[in-house]
Amino acid sequence: MTGYESLDELKESYQELTPEKWHDFEEEIVENQVIKRGYSDEYEKEYIHKDGTVFPVSLKVWLIEDDDKPMGMWGIVRDITERKEAEEKEEILHSLLRHDVRNKLQVIRGYFELLDDTELSDEQEKFLNKAFKATEEGSEIIEKVKHLRKAQEEEIKEVRLDSTVHKAVDQVRPTAEEQGIEIEADCPGKGCEVLGGSLLDRMFSNIIENAIQHSEGSKIRIHGEIGEDEIVCIIEDDGKGIPDRKKDKIFDQGYTTDKKRGTGLGMFLVKTLLDIYGGSIEVKDSELGGARFDVRLRKV
Repeated sequence: MTGYESLDELKESYQELTPEKWHDFEEEIVENQVIKRGYSDEYEKEYIHKDGTVFPVSLKVWLIEDDDKPMGMWGIVRDITERKEAEEKEEILHSLLRHDVRNKLQVIRGYFELLDDTELSDEQEKFLNKAFKATEEGSEIIEKVKHLRKAQEEEIKEVRLDSTVHKAVDQVRPTAEEQGIEIEADCPGKGCEVLGGSLLDRMFSNIIENAIQHSEGSKIRIHGEIGEDEIVCIIEDDGKGIPDRKKDKIFDQGYTTDKKRGTGLGMFLVKTLLDIYGGSIEVKDSELGGARFDVRLRKV
């Protein structure tokens, strides 16, 4: 794999195999995982081949002890060059596909707008409105797929909860106002930080959008509870609610209660992101009469 027949060929230690940019990262894994609990999670870094080329590897490391004293480490290393190259090609193809489809949708919408300026019968107006809606849904699917792919690479970090929730509300408020829906946001944990990431606001806006599209209510209320180790952010509405038989299904990929307006990706993205952040979500009946979503996030 490395071009060396034995580690004895190295001038100093096995660390010569690792580019310097990975040294701090690997030292942290050794200190916080291997030394503390005796093994590491599987992680990725790079090795330097004997000929000087750099290639990606994945490792899992175990501690060697003698009478409870650390004596060394051993590990399993895999060359993941082919996998990384395949992932890179896949990302390029997906990026091109999203770009091309989005451009085609814009062209179609442009022609629809020109057609809308002509004299149309009531039936033709009806068909044109359906076509407009289909292009909007196509763009929405592209955005949600993009966020789903980005979620797999999401980096967990400390995030201000109140500003994140207010950002999500600002994103969807115009749509809510168009449909006569009031959003009341009394965010829990002002100034508190939770474990999240760059898509945490998108997670909240998807839940609120779901209520706007499907609740048939007139009010959405956001509030919460602060615990010792977690913050529960509650999003509820005064709409028609969600039947018990459907509560466990709404987070499944592709599931939607309204195929005319839903893509089946929004709530799946919510669950995917919360799994990454170490959080959770539960759907209940709201005291307002509609649905209630309890989002649990780890408090920092």
